[in-house]
Amino acid sequence: MVKREIHNIGTVECINLPDAGVFKISAKIDTGATFSVIWASNIREEDGILYFTLFNKQSSFYTGQEIVAKKYEVARIRNSFGHIQQRYRVALKITMGSQTFRAKFSLANRSRNKYAILLGRKLLHGRFVVDVAKKNIHKLQVKAC
Repeated sequence: MVKREIHNIGTVECINLPDAGVFKISAKIDTGATFSVIWASNIREEDGILYFTLFNKQSSFYTGQEIVAKKYEVARIRNSFGHIQQRYRVALKITMGSQTFRAKFSLANRSRNKYAILLGRKLLHGRFVVDVAKKNIHKLQVKAC
């Protein structure tokens, strides 16, 4: 078994989503959340294929690119208010610091949230340790956020 190196991160980190063409976006690290969440719009499912757009026109990160996911899950998620919602979950390639990997994200409307991306425990486990006194530890590796 290959042991992964554990990296320190802060409460906010700059990340890239290379397959989606989104770079240098701040993501909130939330150790209280089990799953990661990303702002998505125009979500629709047709004939077993999921279509969505990351962010929406309000966001400077909006590209308008429609993402097609043939592999996805439908999950019942308890939101921060305790309400259960049905959400789609997809795997996206993410780069944070020197690491690139695939991670699962629930798709949700985060237009009212400060951060369009929230990184939860499932993504962090075995990869990162959070230093709550710091932010953007890997900022220089991503060339500004």
